[in-house]
Amino acid sequence: MTSKQVMRTKRALNQALYDLLQTNYLEKITVKMIVDQALTDRSTFYRYYQDKFDLLRDVIFNFLHGTTYLNDNILEDDPMFIRVVGWLDAHASLFRHILVNNSDVTFYESIVTNIAAEGQKFIETMPPNELHAQPFFQFIRDAPKPEIIITSLSSMILSTILQWLQDDALTMADVLAAIHYPGFYLHQLNAKTD
Repeated sequence: MTSKQVMRTKRALNQALYDLLQTNYLEKITVKMIVDQALTDRSTFYRYYQDKFDLLRDVIFNFLHGTTYLNDNILEDDPMFIRVVGWLDAHASLFRHILVNNSDVTFYESIVTNIAAEGQKFIETMPPNELHAQPFFQFIRDAPKPEIIITSLSSMILSTILQWLQDDALTMADVLAAIHYPGFYLHQLNAKTD
């Protein structure tokens, strides 16, 4: 199989799982459903992926790196957390079907690890003038162990999102407040020590 054929096959499997996740919980999706949707067979699936969770990691990576954070209601100059939460809100059903009732414990950990890695990269590459305008990020970058703070915040953010997906009574404003509060609190602490 040529590299183009491999890419086409993997793309078809990714798209099949993505499409199935629009209407099905991950727990209910089988490899047979995925290969039927992708118009391929099980041996082809197992040539590239160990199981549906392995494919899901690929889907999430491609989804996050191939999708803009912006939607019609989110402006490019809005703060990053508002853009991300707006993007999550626009794709709530997908994340609900991935995160709720997911029996793969390591999957949650891998999402936290990926969020933390992206956060670390974001803070490390932030230009100094932007960093000074964002005291919360400056606080994290100057911390003795920024990776611990970033991992803790990533876990907190994902837990908040998971709770929002499970509780219909929570609003987007609740999510924004919960995610934004630690930054506000740390900014206030930092201002008191100056």
